[in-house]
Amino acid sequence: MLARLLEAGEAPPSLRVVLLGGGPCPTRLVGAARSAGWPVVTTYGLTQTCSQVATQAPGQVEDPEEVAAPPLDGVEVRIVDGRIQVRGDILMAGYFPRGRHEEPFTDDGFLDTGDLGMLDGYGRLHVLGRADDVIVTGGENVSPLEVEEALLRCGGVTAALVFGTPAEPWGQVVAAVLVAGPEGPVAGSRLLQALGDLAPFKRPRLVAWVPELPLGPSGKPDRRRLARELREALRPLASG
Repeated sequence: MLARLLEAGEAPPSLRVVLLGGGPCPTRLVGAARSAGWPVVTTYGLTQTCSQVATQAPGQVEDPEEVAAPPLDGVEVRIVDGRIQVRGDILMAGYFPRGRHEEPFTDDGFLDTGDLGMLDGYGRLHVLGRADDVIVTGGENVSPLEVEEALLRCGGVTAALVFGTPAEPWGQVVAAVLVAGPEGPVAGSRLLQALGDLAPFKRPRLVAWVPELPLGPSGKPDRRRLARELREALRPLASG
């Protein structure tokens, strides 16, 4: 949606803020929108926390590509084993009917969100993706979001979704489904150059080009559907 707003032209003068949440957004896109005058602030939350946990303040973001956000007043956020946990009056009382789901709270009242993140020296929350999206390849953990960010910095790639696919002897290897710009698919050598700052085990071994990323019911790209339906379309990433 943010990309579509950016394509539509200038922000209307009456627009005070664009609250961006619901899933990770490429920092390149956030920076481009802000540079074009769209007043974007990022937010993180979930249904179980009445939508918001951490939100940037309008007009106080200095770095155009900054997406980290401070927790809201009265909200406690901590990181346990890399996972975001939240406590405060914003939390739901529990799931209904009771007994259908596991107890969602820790003994001291925190909700484990199932999301990965970190808190920086300023207390801002950096969201790194879903814990169950992490790719384990040869015993190493790979964040799909980190790889997607690198791919989207390659000119000619307009959308990217990364996931793990079974492969021996590594257990999984990194795979990427990409959407090309008007000039068509990008050469493998350009992709590898864009991925040069990543550790070798984080770079996609397999890629597939598609006209667009399929979306799930919530309007977000459906990572699991892609992994299931496009496995046969994946091809080795060559340097040609």
